[in-house]
Amino acid sequence: MNSQAKALVTTVLLVVFLVPPAQARPAESLRAGSFTVTASIQPTEVLVGETAELSGTVSPVRTGTKVRIQQKQPTGWVTIAKTAMSPEGIYGYSLSPSGVGTYAYRAKMPKVRKIAAATSPRRKLSVVEHHVIVFTIPPGTGTDGQFNTSDNPVVGQVGDVLRLVNGDSIPHRLHTDGSPFGHPAADLGPGQAEEYLLLSEFSGSLYCHDHSVDQKFWITVTMPNA
Repeated sequence: MNSQAKALVTTVLLVVFLVPPAQARPAESLRAGSFTVTASIQPTEVLVGETAELSGTVSPVRTGTKVRIQQKQPTGWVTIAKTAMSPEGIYGYSLSPSGVGTYAYRAKMPKVRKIAAATSPRRKLSVVEHHVIVFTIPPGTGTDGQFNTSDNPVVGQVGDVLRLVNGDSIPHRLHTDGSPFGHPAADLGPGQAEEYLLLSEFSGSLYCHDHSVDQKFWITVTMPNA
């Protein structure tokens, strides 16, 4: 090979090695399409003052962008909160609507670069009032009479409210160990009323803290739909 040919080969090789290969564009910049957002609410019915959990997943995962939690209002869908997702694309948010009614929620991911925005299907949450059970301590119960009998107990469910009215002429206070409701902090005077949220299953009798363990109040509390 003559010197001119060798010089040409050398030049070609230099060009090959000095010119960098075209760099691949990041996969994200090439990706098209939109997010996929799922959502569910558990439980789907709560009492006033209780909370429910809205949760779901986002794909593809973008931890740097927060999920928009939206509620349907008369003016349209309104973002009420923004929440982060986990490295697995899982998000969650506690819902606590303030009043009785049926509420609609959804989750939304905004557009991120070339990935289009997307929303989950709407999910509904029903908020209902506590069922109130009214019981009146009979007039003339005194210090040794019975509030009621085992044959005629107060019957309710967990989540109900017991409204106890003192129809007697002296104070009374029921004693509990935290079930089916918390131990009252004060006496219930004549003519007064107090409400107690039924917290747990129970079947049997409570007694009057002020007077006697033999002064009974019979009550049965079951789980809803039991």
